Amino acid sequence: MTGRIFLILVWASIFLLSVEADAQKVKRFKTFDQSRYKKQRIQDPRGKVECPIFQEGQYPYNGFGFKVGDPFALTYKFYPAKFMGLAIDAGKPASGVYYSYDRANFAEYLQYDTLGEGESIAYVDHVVKSDWMVEAKLLFHVSVSRWVKGLQMYAGGGWQWRKTRIQYDYILFFGLNEDETGNFVEDRYYMGPTFVTGMEYAYFNSPVAMFVEVELFRDIQQDPGWTRLQGGVGLRYVF
Repeated sequence: MTGRIFLILVWASIFLLSVEADAQKVKRFKTFDQSRYKKQRIQDPRGKVECPIFQEGQYPYNGFGFKVGDPFALTYKFYPAKFMGLAIDAGKPASGVYYSYDRANFAEYLQYDTLGEGESIAYVDHVVKSDWMVEAKLLFHVSVSRWVKGLQMYAGGGWQWRKTRIQYDYILFFGLNEDETGNFVEDRYYMGPTFVTGMEYAYFNSPVAMFVEVELFRDIQQDPGWTRLQGGVGLRYVF
């Protein structure tokens, strides 16, 4: 009998704690609604709450977060109006995906006319010592919330700057049994337009926006005409 009473008390305590937790959640949402954001709307019986951002009459917004992919970057986005955004990304390109391209560029730095008779040079390896990029993009948004709540598509263009420092290791052959190893370091500067398309989803319990995008970069400086597909997924806190 005592055991049954104990179990009843335990279940009663758990029930009371859950009720108190729900009350605290309601209180927090109520406090949040007193800020700049409009009241949140419960969309389904499970309690899914619309993200309290991108509301009409509440612009501009700011978003700060990160992007994973090519490049891995910190990202800032300014939303002056519902249909427009300005994004600035700064970070590190995914150097590994450029391995074959960087290796092929070794031939650019060879000066065969400086080699003596019977001498030859061969590539051994290369190491990316540093690699960074900055880009700015103007984006235009179209809401598709009537199909997927909180989703908007966007497209636009911008400009990207990138600097890569590479160390090339080589071996110099003097004859059949004579050789010498060495290395040299080169800086490569890229610059050119980017064209981007993506989607942004903002339908969470917190003021965050998740996005995925694909970009096409075309260099006009280091290797004019060279194009590269880039992109990634990211998350921004919106305020």
